[in-house]
Amino acid sequence: MLSPRIEREHRDPPRRAAGPKGGLVFGSLPDLARDPLGLLVRARAEFGDVVRFRYFGPFAWFLFAHPDHVEQIMVAQRQDFPLGVFGRLLDILIPNGLVASDDAVWARQRRLVQPAFHPAAIAGLADTIVGLAVEHLGRWVEKGRGGRPLDAARLMRRLSFDIGGRTLLGGDVLDAMDVIDTYVNHALRRLDYRLRRPLSPLPFLPTPDGLRYRTAARRADHAISKIIADRRARPHESSDLLNMLLSSVDDDGQIISDDEARDQVRTLLIASYETSSALLGWLCYSLAERPAIEARVREEIRSVVGDRLPRVDDLPRLTYTKQVVEETMRLYPPVPWLGRQARRECTIGGYRVPVGSVICLSPYVTHRHPAYWAEPDTFDPDRFAPDAVKTRPKAAYYPFGVGPRYCVGHGLAMMEALLVAAVVLPRWRFRLRPGAVVEPQLTGTLRARNGIPVTLEPAP
Repeated sequence: MLSPRIEREHRDPPRRAAGPKGGLVFGSLPDLARDPLGLLVRARAEFGDVVRFRYFGPFAWFLFAHPDHVEQIMVAQRQDFPLGVFGRLLDILIPNGLVASDDAVWARQRRLVQPAFHPAAIAGLADTIVGLAVEHLGRWVEKGRGGRPLDAARLMRRLSFDIGGRTLLGGDVLDAMDVIDTYVNHALRRLDYRLRRPLSPLPFLPTPDGLRYRTAARRADHAISKIIADRRARPHESSDLLNMLLSSVDDDGQIISDDEARDQVRTLLIASYETSSALLGWLCYSLAERPAIEARVREEIRSVVGDRLPRVDDLPRLTYTKQVVEETMRLYPPVPWLGRQARRECTIGGYRVPVGSVICLSPYVTHRHPAYWAEPDTFDPDRFAPDAVKTRPKAAYYPFGVGPRYCVGHGLAMMEALLVAAVVLPRWRFRLRPGAVVEPQLTGTLRARNGIPVTLEPAP
């Protein structure tokens, strides 16, 4: 069902959306290549909730920033807005997987994957996450002795990397994970290049970088296939998410094939550790920059957990800590943009959208919409107090997506962030190095340009 506002807009004759003129031939593409997030934020501020960007002469793509429009595209009329060209772009990173598929293929994959992310299954992974957080914290303390500089983004990436491998694949899979991480880094560079320079022919040519990407992809597929074959041979020796996935059956009662299992494992593994590492890195930065908020989080964790290690049943009482995590994802959503393509001509926000139009939705932009977020650039966890949440449209905040394609791993990501915070903060605190400038950078996910330079100190 469309909202009353959208119904009114549909009754009026569609208009042509405004937007930056850009260059005569390539429109806004050079600005997109230089600073994609800045371009989107500035364009919404200047032109409003619907922005038309030119590229290659008369062709255009659109940004929709209003929560009602996000709901229309992602929920009410989602069949009219498949991934389209964005699915082909995502195939660079996670080919044939849940995130990059559409329609019936996506629905089947979602049904196969969903049981592995049942809340009871996720809760059973908490001890593994806590154990790895303790192990990594010990390494950080050793590396940071005497105030030696650390990169929190790199630390959190390695921690999420290990958590993703252990919870999904089980056992000691570090050799395979290193191969997969090499592939991810090649793929993200390639994806970022294609997003910023969509008309460039270079990704299709046999360049040295392209050959390295393909070699890394083959090695990652081989490593995952080997793990799956080993697990098929010994199905009862582990109780991780891979076992649950391999025991899934489709509507016809058929078990998941090895090729499909490989594609889903690759998707879930990359999506989990790449996005979780971004979230943990930005959480570390947010707290290191705001000692008063960090102290309040530490006090809550100590009052709930005491001197022991955290357990999964502690998490419902870490209410303020959860608000801090949510506010971190408001300002720094791990996936700052989503893409769709219009299957037919339609009207959104009162504006005509031609068939085939490329559509950008950006949590990074909508999470800063001044109609729903007072002083949107200010970090304020109280925005997520229960009474405050009730006053906002659901799609004003969507770090995990919205509608049927809501991220299947959102529960695991939140549990991981809360447990890691509950392990680290009562014992140690990060301090941003003096003069450090930390900037968000779009590289498929939202990473920190040049890292997050910190020092580690004992908590007071």
